[in-house]
Amino acid sequence: MLEGNVGKGAKSMIFTPNLPTAGSYNVFIRSTNAPTRASNVPFDIVHGGGTAALSLDQRKGEGTWVLLGIYNFAAGAAGSVKNSTTSEGFRGVSEGSVVNKGFRGVSR
Repeated sequence: MLEGNVGKGAKSMIFTPNLPTAGSYNVFIRSTNAPTRASNVPFDIVHGGGTAALSLDQRKGEGTWVLLGIYNFAAGAAGSVKNSTTSEGFRGVSEGSVVNKGFRGVSR
């Protein structure tokens, strides 16, 4: 997703993997970093224990795979990772550009 700091609240990306086995997975995002990126990019991770809401500062880092956390998932496509330009609650609207190049889950 590349939103160019426009269309806040109208853009999102959802990654829904079809996992071969249930278990604990490291969830990563691939993003680029730059001073113009958002410092509060919202993510919602739907996993076996509910939904984890977090935010990521894309101004920091090295532009590589970033670990969002470790979560338990059921086999199949019940879990997901959603990235958007706005969210309900404490995270609000992202300020700055949101750029994501992909998601990945690695079985532990």
